[in-house]
Amino acid sequence: MKEESRNRQGIITGLIGLMCNLLLGAGKLTVGLITGSVSVVSDAANNLSDAGSGALTVTSFALGNRAADRDHPFGHGRYEYIAGLLIGVIITVVGAELAFGSIEKIRNPVSVSYDAVAVSVLAVSVGVKAAMGIFYRIRAAAIRSDTLKAAAFDSFSDCAVTGGLLITIFINKYVSYPLEGPVGLAISLLIVTGGIKLALGTVNRLLGRGGDAETNRRLRDIVFSDPLIVGCHDLRVHDYGPTCKLASIHAEFERDLSITDAHEVIDRLEHRAMDELGIELVIHCDPVSTSDSNLTRLRRAIDDVVRVYSSVSVHDVKIDYNARQAEMHLSAPEKLKELGRIREMIEGAVTGVMGEGYSVRIINDVSEE
Repeated sequence: MKEESRNRQGIITGLIGLMCNLLLGAGKLTVGLITGSVSVVSDAANNLSDAGSGALTVTSFALGNRAADRDHPFGHGRYEYIAGLLIGVIITVVGAELAFGSIEKIRNPVSVSYDAVAVSVLAVSVGVKAAMGIFYRIRAAAIRSDTLKAAAFDSFSDCAVTGGLLITIFINKYVSYPLEGPVGLAISLLIVTGGIKLALGTVNRLLGRGGDAETNRRLRDIVFSDPLIVGCHDLRVHDYGPTCKLASIHAEFERDLSITDAHEVIDRLEHRAMDELGIELVIHCDPVSTSDSNLTRLRRAIDDVVRVYSSVSVHDVKIDYNARQAEMHLSAPEKLKELGRIREMIEGAVTGVMGEGYSVRIINDVSEE
């Protein structure tokens, strides 16, 4: 999907949500003022504040649609992440306010009566908000938008709050203790948790989080799809917005392969990554020797050692026969607890292939996973 078309769909989706919240809020406000129902007026205020989130969604897609310029050569797609962060913060704040209000109701329980009009308006609100949440979720999946996912969660949160209120109204007909406080507190904790999760997810993207496990796997599968690729390592994915992702990887070729042949392979794989994943992939060519039997045996022995650790890989294995030293790069997560044990196993593999007296130099590379 082209970026301009995607952002246009995002703007349309945001505008529909904005109008729904405005109409729902205006309708509730009218009914609340006519009937004198404070709960309906409060719910109307909540819908009108949700319209602000809708405006934020529309703005983020509009700004993200701006073309790349000299100061922003990779476009403005991260505006959408900023909007997702702000919506996550808003959801968290609203959830926290609900929690404090619920705690106060638990400390000082008061029975509140609701007339039929107020209950009907609240029930309609649940239905409308549920439909909006489903609509946002479908559109989020279609255009791969975290901002619309946040908007969907916001709508479903409103469903939970209003639905919880309706449930307490029904139960309190048969139970003397007002349950609005405990139910509200339980729901608010779920909302706060979800809001924080949404906010942190977008913060990670803004801070330059690498590719997810599935994206990394598919990129490696594309690279390994060519039989001339001996190995690959140092995969890096850079996220500049939902429609602008760049990646780089080191691919190992037999060192006697011609530059022309290697270039043809690289060019073909880079085009495939763009066609299948929409990722601009840059492949660096690493020449390796497959004719040295000792080196081949050593690489296989080391691969057997680290195979059980999905987040660990070893590359650039070299043997210096004069210095009697084996050198390699170990790519592993920085906080991996088994790192010391893995190094010992690699040293054992070197001794098993090359014999006693060979030193091992392991260079640590921090991986994204």
